[in-house]
Amino acid sequence: MSDNSPDTPTVLVVDDESDVADLYAYRLEDAFSVRTAYSGEEAIETVDETVDVILLDRRMAGDGRATRCLHPFGSHITSVVSSW
Repeated sequence: MSDNSPDTPTVLVVDDESDVADLYAYRLEDAFSVRTAYSGEEAIETVDETVDVILLDRRMAGDGRATRCLHPFGSHITSVVSSW
């Protein structure tokens, strides 16, 4: 498991399918500090200046405006969009 030191990058996993989000988090937690959100709205509440990467499900159900709002939160955040 990650030691969550200040130098450990933080990944926010965002997916409305909890099994998928939890699997991504499980696979990443050895190398990164991982946070998980199960909706775009929850992601907006969770993201802050400590998040380095957002792994985002492009095909989430619901209002897509919430997920589009994540990008302007910080230009330092790298977004990775998944779709499967």
